[in-house]
Amino acid sequence: MKHFTLLAVLCLLAWQGNAQILNQAASWPNATWTLNGTYVVGALLSDPTTTANLSYNDDAAGNASTSDVLEAESPVIDLTAVAGGGETWINVDYDYDYNAGTTFNLEWYDADAAAWVVWEALPNNSGLTNGWCAGIAAPIVTSAILDISGFTAPQLAGFRYRFNYDASTVWGWGFCVSSPTIYSTMPPTCFVPTALSAANITSTGADLGWTDPNGAGLYNVEYGMTGFTLGMGTQVMGTSNNPETVGGLNAATSYEFYIQVDCGGGNLSAWVGPISFATSFNAPTGVTCGAGFSSMIFSDDMETGIGWTGNIGTGAGQWDYPTGAPGGNSSGTGPSGPASGTTYAEYEASGSQALASMVTPMIDLTSGSTDAELSFFMHAFGAEIGTLNVGIGNAPGGPFTTEFTWTGQYQTTAAQAWEQIGVDITAYLGQQIYVEFSYAATGPSFTGDLAIDLVQVETCVSCPAPSPFNLVDADFDSGEFAWTENGSATTWELEYGPTGFTPGTGTIQVTIQNPDSIVGLASDSFYDVYITSVCGPTDSSSMVGPVVFNTYNQGLY
Repeated sequence: MKHFTLLAVLCLLAWQGNAQILNQAASWPNATWTLNGTYVVGALLSDPTTTANLSYNDDAAGNASTSDVLEAESPVIDLTAVAGGGETWINVDYDYDYNAGTTFNLEWYDADAAAWVVWEALPNNSGLTNGWCAGIAAPIVTSAILDISGFTAPQLAGFRYRFNYDASTVWGWGFCVSSPTIYSTMPPTCFVPTALSAANITSTGADLGWTDPNGAGLYNVEYGMTGFTLGMGTQVMGTSNNPETVGGLNAATSYEFYIQVDCGGGNLSAWVGPISFATSFNAPTGVTCGAGFSSMIFSDDMETGIGWTGNIGTGAGQWDYPTGAPGGNSSGTGPSGPASGTTYAEYEASGSQALASMVTPMIDLTSGSTDAELSFFMHAFGAEIGTLNVGIGNAPGGPFTTEFTWTGQYQTTAAQAWEQIGVDITAYLGQQIYVEFSYAATGPSFTGDLAIDLVQVETCVSCPAPSPFNLVDADFDSGEFAWTENGSATTWELEYGPTGFTPGTGTIQVTIQNPDSIVGLASDSFYDVYITSVCGPTDSSSMVGPVVFNTYNQGLY
């Protein structure tokens, strides 16, 4: 399925100060601008020769090609008088959002070489989802400054600039530009920093870096949660660190930061930013056992779907579990492959925004002690990723208490690594629980496919559960089962009943045999079977299962 809405926005703002306006007529609409290239006309949402904006949607009008090239070119701007007047720099200050994975450059024309030269390459600002020219969700603020002191007469007289969007080698998202105006000025005394970045991001911190064209060595840094007002964030003033390491952040939270250069003597650059980044999730830490030992009492690699309930199917707005096609069943959204095993569970958007629930089999924490942790892998790539809520309840139909939530895209490509998430569920010790994954996409397109893999629960036990627990054989009135004992138990309880029965209400068969058979079953019927190790009179393991089978097809369901 093809991406539709994820966009990039570029808004060019006039540089303020004692500057001479070179091209007042550049304000759009402006019929003296020209559009060149090979592009789908229906994807051109705004034409600057007739409207106030230039915007292009690389997914509009059914455009699935990777051959789009769009060049928006200014009229000739004669810089001869400007250079003669002693102003040796030209610049455009601008904010922009852009997420394409293609080439998007601001370029100027070199009349001597009869060639276009990159003035500024516009890097991605990933994860943005606002509408075309609808405002700036998280702009990058920078200045495109060009030294014209060494220009020849033809270069000055024939100067012009353009925006060059090139998706000739890889399909992109598109872009939006609003009303550029170019200025001339004397060189600034304190340049703004460039190439802002966030690296080494963890659940609690990040390294915030930049490039300083001044070589000044002192910087002011301000950061906060996305959307904070400059001046109201956390400030680090006068630091010489580049990068600056910040800590104390919240896990799985979107942040942004600004940088200002201190050139000395009270000479400060403009603030530049914000650059957005998201902290990572809390990874599983495992359990700490004061007595007994740790045991993975539930582990599902999302290969079969056995025992899970909810909105599970292959239609739009359902959990497709196991996923219908190896490597994912959608293009441009979802993961490129599983985190573990051969498949995974994936919400199938396909234009639906329906809320879908996917609930584990019963997970038995009645014999757990000290500590308990839920873990799972998540992949959230797509422009229309919605909100995932992970809740815990005591019945498959709920109610569920939300213990983890995430909203929006996290990964930015299908191939980006899955995130493994750890959730402390110690509060549920002594209970039989069900874990619900509840999710809905946000848009009318196809790019909301969130995926889940390898769901596990770990706790401390004195009597470990058997694993694996499997059906060996079945006939028209019986089933034979085998398991691996992980402790010292020599007695086990097999509990069985019609598929979907509530554990604790079924028929219990105590056995000292492994393998052992359950006999006297009704023919042509489906059954669930659970197993518990009995280590002592008051010491039993958590319950494992169900194994679902039938007495008609003589095998697993």
